[in-house]
Amino acid sequence: MTKALLVLVVVALVLCSALVPAQALKLDDGEPHPLDWSRRHRQQVLSEHLRRHPAIAEVAPPTQHFTQNVDHFDFMNTKTFQQRYFVNAAHHKPGGPVFFMLGQEGPSNPLDVMVGLQSELAPRYGAMVVELEHRYYGESSPVPDLSTDNMRYLSTDQALMDFANFRTQFGISSNTTDSDWIVWGCSYAGATSTWLKEKYPQLFTAAVGGSSPLLANLEYYEYDQTVAYSLNISSPECLRRAQEGTSQVQAMAQDPSQVANVQKLFNTCTPIQDVTNFMNQVYNPIAYSTQYNESPDYPRNRLCEILTNKSVSAAQALANANLDPSVGGSSGCLQLDMLHGSDGLLNTSNSVNYRKWFWQKCTQFGYFKVAPKENNVVSSLVQLPYFLQGCQEVFGINGMSPDIYRTNNIYGGNTTVQARNVIAPNGFEDPWHTLSMTHILSPSLSPIYYSGAGHCAPYLSPHPNDTPSVKEARRLVRSFLDYILHYYGDE
Repeated sequence: MTKALLVLVVVALVLCSALVPAQALKLDDGEPHPLDWSRRHRQQVLSEHLRRHPAIAEVAPPTQHFTQNVDHFDFMNTKTFQQRYFVNAAHHKPGGPVFFMLGQEGPSNPLDVMVGLQSELAPRYGAMVVELEHRYYGESSPVPDLSTDNMRYLSTDQALMDFANFRTQFGISSNTTDSDWIVWGCSYAGATSTWLKEKYPQLFTAAVGGSSPLLANLEYYEYDQTVAYSLNISSPECLRRAQEGTSQVQAMAQDPSQVANVQKLFNTCTPIQDVTNFMNQVYNPIAYSTQYNESPDYPRNRLCEILTNKSVSAAQALANANLDPSVGGSSGCLQLDMLHGSDGLLNTSNSVNYRKWFWQKCTQFGYFKVAPKENNVVSSLVQLPYFLQGCQEVFGINGMSPDIYRTNNIYGGNTTVQARNVIAPNGFEDPWHTLSMTHILSPSLSPIYYSGAGHCAPYLSPHPNDTPSVKEARRLVRSFLDYILHYYGDE
């Protein structure tokens, strides 16, 4: 077989892989850890898309595997592992770009390459959509379990090398080495998209990386400040009641004579052992509804409806929110034990998702959502020592604290990052936006802002309930890609 014919055969196999009906589409439907908001949100997004477009499950691409190095920085370590990836080449044209989706801090899914803004735009540019699952997450684990010693290969440094290595090897096998590779990601994957473009500019043409926490931050009090800002947009009364409810519940939880009443009010699964931990958990639906306030349901509206119900006390209203799944509350009793159970942080099984992300927070990023000094919504008890103690308890390392200085020095934070041809959609009401680019760093490295929606909203597939600002953000991404890819077709 000639070399040219071999290339054609390989390309044909890659293209056809996206058109083969999945044998059995398996959604990530496990019960996420109470703090694993990203996984919960992804479950809801994919379920909503399947509800609106059920036929898409019939053409979801099969799982493929890439042989990846366990340790890119130890040349004596020759161990490898299998890393999952998915390909949607239904709209790919010869010479067309590759839209490279970076795996997030959770399991990837075959539908990821079928839905979302990148898949909506693929026909316009004749693009192939590819996603590589992030190491450790989902089924792409290089280690047998998540014992502390085995966590050492989980770092952004290793992950970026994974993505670069895959791009090189898959580029050869799919005959896309000379194509424009556009990196896509949002949230943590938005940060890695920007960093990947910065570290390997010769491999990637551009990046679309928004809602991205580029700045590692130990005490991220700005998160709660944005939550307060967002609640106030709904109504000043919503913000006032959220703060009043937090104060009332904290006072009750700190009063030994009232603890039993609080446990009954919130239907806790276990007794309250640590008031700070309890107060951090009851903040969850407020923060979740603000962070993921987007189409189709805009949960912040429902949250404020619950909180401003004057027929009950502010404390009761906060409890009601914590027991309402539509705003990120519990569907049963309120789980306070973050350490034990099937998805607890002390469980070292590979299936435990949040332990992995907690490791990255405790070693690299921080991102600890502490209470600001004033106008706080989260309890004032929630401060840095609470989180650092959690890191030390979960991983058994005395004095454990994230090395945010190394992270920001290597990757540039949100003010000195040097990547070119990056566009970063960020929401004013997204609590993560202050860790992303807050101003234009160069003509080719620029944020675009949207309002009326939260985290990663422009990256979702278009919905009739989208705000005009989110629609405009998508248009600007499209215009950016038109420029990068020299597209001059009809608007």
